Amino acid sequence: MGNDEKIFKILRKNLDPFRTNFFPGMPLKSKKTGSSPVQTIPSSAVYKHSSSHGKSLEDNLRVVSEALAQDGKGPNLIFECTEGNIKGKFNSTIAVAAQSNFILLETDPFLASIKVTDPNCLTSRFCLFLFVIRGSLNVINGAESLEVSALHFVIVDPREPAKIMIQGKAKLVCFLVPQDYFFTHVGFSFSSFVNKVFGSSPYEHIFAKLFLTIANSLPQVQGNEVSALCDSLLCAFRPIFHSQENVELSQIQNNKQKMRTKAVEFMSTHLKNPDLTAKEIALHLGISTRFLTNIFREIGTSPIKHLYELRLRKARVHLREGHYADTSIKTIAEMNGFSSQAHFSKSFKKMFGMSPSEWRRF
Repeated sequence: MGNDEKIFKILRKNLDPFRTNFFPGMPLKSKKTGSSPVQTIPSSAVYKHSSSHGKSLEDNLRVVSEALAQDGKGPNLIFECTEGNIKGKFNSTIAVAAQSNFILLETDPFLASIKVTDPNCLTSRFCLFLFVIRGSLNVINGAESLEVSALHFVIVDPREPAKIMIQGKAKLVCFLVPQDYFFTHVGFSFSSFVNKVFGSSPYEHIFAKLFLTIANSLPQVQGNEVSALCDSLLCAFRPIFHSQENVELSQIQNNKQKMRTKAVEFMSTHLKNPDLTAKEIALHLGISTRFLTNIFREIGTSPIKHLYELRLRKARVHLREGHYADTSIKTIAEMNGFSSQAHFSKSFKKMFGMSPSEWRRF
């Protein structure tokens, strides 16, 4: 039995059916929407696709994009090939989870624009990692072009118009996660690390080897393991970003900006404390509460409002994670610094337009 058939059997047994593009000739049930049947992929799965004879890279990229359009679940990474009718080798393995996805591509040269859509429209920003296993790629963002060589990676904000150019045969991984998911597991906002190439420092080199191991093992990963894999990978980023954050702080000349960054870092590590106050944050930083209030007022918020937003965004991620599926909303609220479930639910609905239970079922 081939690899594709094994994966197919796992999916048919445990998960919803998905698009026939990937397994021609294997019958799938379809879901009715109006008069047209719509076949969907599951919210957690691993599957493969290889180019058929004569199919252009543009068509192959379109198939990957279509496969990620998950019937209203999760973020979708869209490839739009700007040099069509290029024929060549193309293989992909896609691991899809409820809040993130991996795409392993082995391909001949192409130039494509990339963008992200979010069917639920509740998460407006995403973080896209492009990790090169073999060969090299260029990320073209406006007038800037970043070269990413083998065993290096770059973080891209897909809201910004960007293109990826592969000039020779290459193997790469695209790893897409929402901003809130990134913050929950890494502890930092990804905006400080956008358009930076990683892979040169000793720890970055170790991480690159970890990413390489995951990428090479992706075809053997089972669908119900994808979410845990994403969580573990992001947690492994923490030392890299902590080191980078220290470098960034040392280069900030503006004292207010530096203090604000330190305040947010302190909040992020003390979200579980329901009694955390602006006074306590200011005391930790060695500044007055008034000064702390003023530096947050400059960005249109307050220390406590920002703290509550961090808590709510982290709780929103927990509500959708598989390993918290049996955890009560009350417990998730407490995990994120809310002593009252009623207060948590009211704040959650005010910020996101739906209750925690509605979001969980969404």
